[in-house]
Amino acid sequence: MVALFVALGGTGYAAATLPARSVGAKQLRSNAVTSAKVKDRSLLAKDFKAGQLPTGARGPAGATGPAGAAGAQGAPGPTGPKGDTGAKGDTGVAGPVVSTSATLGYGSGVALPGAASRVAVSAEILVPPTASAITVSAAATLSATTGTSGICFPLLDGTTTGNGETQTSIPANGIASLPVAIRVAAAPGAHTVTIRCQTGDPGQIRRADIVLTATG
Repeated sequence: MVALFVALGGTGYAAATLPARSVGAKQLRSNAVTSAKVKDRSLLAKDFKAGQLPTGARGPAGATGPAGAAGAQGAPGPTGPKGDTGAKGDTGVAGPVVSTSATLGYGSGVALPGAASRVAVSAEILVPPTASAITVSAAATLSATTGTSGICFPLLDGTTTGNGETQTSIPANGIASLPVAIRVAAAPGAHTVTIRCQTGDPGQIRRADIVLTATG
């Protein structure tokens, strides 16, 4: 009777008497689980064997994110090697020659002890590297006891320039002016410029005024 009852009950009895969690892979027949028995959208990607799910199409690129904050300043790098020496620059414009002047008894005249045959005044001048000549000018005034001739001329470093002399007559107990103006060739460097005045007769000059100017 019991066997007949079980046979007649079929699966309804088995379902009613199976304990929870008692059905596993061994109890399932091949192909027993079909698509119809699987709840839609209930399986996860991890439930499938690797390579079973096709790779989807690549999605569009996302929007560019905001710029990040500026990083901290890095440490200074090592000093680089010294560069090559640059080309020599052009020669600059020559500066003016500094004027120089000297006087002998300027204004009131100088009384010479006794009588003189000649008087002179000198001045130093520095000629720059780009210059080649200087201008020498002088205003001389001589006084003599007797009528005689007077002459004034320039010298450069103690040597007469060969021209630029002025000659005139000096009246007895009178005054004569002897201007000098000349352009003199001069190499760059320091030079001594002199104006010398003398008379034709010895011992005739009593007073003298000489103003010398030399410039570039």
